[in-house]
Amino acid sequence: MADIKVVDESEVWWASTKEYTLDVDGEIVSCRISETSKETEFFEWTESSGWEPANIDNGVMGVIYNAWSNGELGN
Repeated sequence: MADIKVVDESEVWWASTKEYTLDVDGEIVSCRISETSKETEFFEWTESSGWEPANIDNGVMGVIYNAWSNGELGN
C-alpha cells in the first residue's frame, strides 16, 4: 500500500444556491441567491416566467440585495 501524505489542500471552486421566501414590508417575495467562487447571481420568482434574473438596482430586489450585502440574510 502506498504511503500518502497530504502536503497542502485548498478549495479552488465552490457553488451554493439558497432559496428564500421573504416578507418585505408586507410583500411576499421568493428569491434565490446563487454563489460560486467567481460570482453571485440573484433570481426572483414570477408567476408568468418562473425563475428569472433579478434586477437588484432598485425595487424590492434592490432592498433584498442590500440586506444580503449587509449580512442580514445569514450569508
